[in-house]
Order: sequence, then C-alpha cells, then structure tokens
Amino acid sequence: PDKGITALSHKRKFGESILNQGARGNRVITNDNNGLTNADIIDGFTIGGSFANIASEGGGIYNKNSSPSIVNCIITDNSLFPFPYYINKTYGGGLYNDNSSPVLINCIIKNNKVGVDGNQASNSSYYGYGSALYNVNNSNPKLYNCTIKDNYSISGNNGDAPAIVNVGSSTTSLYNSIYMNNNKGTSSGIVSY
Repeated sequence: PDKGITALSHKRKFGESILNQGARGNRVITNDNNGLTNADIIDGFTIGGSFANIASEGGGIYNKNSSPSIVNCIITDNSLFPFPYYINKTYGGGLYNDNSSPVLINCIIKNNKVGVDGNQASNSSYYGYGSALYNVNNSNPKLYNCTIKDNYSISGNNGDAPAIVNVGSSTTSLYNSIYMNNNKGTSSGIVSY
C-alpha cells in the first residue's frame, strides 16, 4: 500500500503474532511520515526483541507524523543501547512519538529499556529518557485499559528517568490503566517538560 502499514489487523493469537527484530540493529516498526491515522489499526501483535544500537529513538515503535491505533498488543523487551557509544542519549524504549498521537487500547508495555549496557552503564554522560514512551512536538497519545510496567533506564540519569516523558507541548492521557514498577528505586513518575 502507498502508506506502508495501513490496516494490519487479525484475530489475536499471541503465539503466532510476534513481530520480533531479534538482532542488534534497528527498531521493530517504523512509521516515518507515512500518514497513518487512528483509522489505521495494528491489532493483536507482540512487538519486541529490538536491540536497537543504530537508532536512538523508538526501540519498539517509532511514529513520526503518524498516529495509528494500536490494539491488543504487547510491546516488550525492546532496548535502546547505542553503539558506537558516541550516541549517548536514547529516547522511547517502547514507543517514540514525534508529532504523533496514537491510540493504544488493551495493550501491555513492559520490560523496555533505554540508556546503555555493559561497562558504560555507570557512565554519567549516557542518558536514557522515556523507557516506555517518549513524546515530542505536540504528540498526544491516549492509552485505554493499558498496563505500563517494569520499564527502566540503565544510564547515568537513573535519578531522573521516568518511564513516560512528554516534551514540546506533548501530553499522555491514561484511562483505566495501570502504571507500576517502572524504574524501581529511582524516579518513576510521568514527566512533562
């Protein structure tokens, strides 16, 4: 289709519906200026396994000027650990939204990471922001009946590394959703700058 993914929908079968990047490299789903709207649906997938060491934004899903509906999905086990290490800031382990307002319904966002791994984890010059979601440039995602848990930053800014970050007139709206155990032992709230 001319927009890329315009209607990716089917009955939910977790064992048979896995989108897995599975290797060092890039994110799982990239919606870059493809014009998706809330009428375009990604339904019933596990979106995970990204170990994005080339991209610094969006481990699981990257939305730029793209606002799909994401329904009955599990966004899990995505990591933004840059290599080479001169890329020292990472944003949005689960989802990154740039001028994008996706709607998430009945989704789980868990165990996503930003920052650095290995021997650089204690280096104070490496930062990870928004281990679950990072929203910038008037992005206003809405989450209904979702669970956001066990997302964290492994980086020098653990003291200021909430799982959801809103920047540049962005907001995140949560409805009947659970937000728990994110960045255990450090700042775990939702931050807007």
